[in-house]
Amino acid sequence: MSIVIVMRKDAVYTVLLNATLFKGMKCSYAPQDQRYLRFSAFDRNGAPTHYNLRVSVALAFGLCLPIDQR
Repeated sequence: MSIVIVMRKDAVYTVLLNATLFKGMKCSYAPQDQRYLRFSAFDRNGAPTHYNLRVSVALAFGLCLPIDQR
């Protein structure tokens, strides 16, 4: 079973992010602003891609811990 993070645009539902979580994946907060989650995932070609997602502070704390525990 694989778990993915999917992010879509409001109203039109265009896919912006479709990243598979993997064992050992790390998530961290940006030092300058904890609303930014940083993580790396693999793209379709298997190359690592780095992401900075800006979310609400409450959502950031709820997302990072489960990703690190995966």
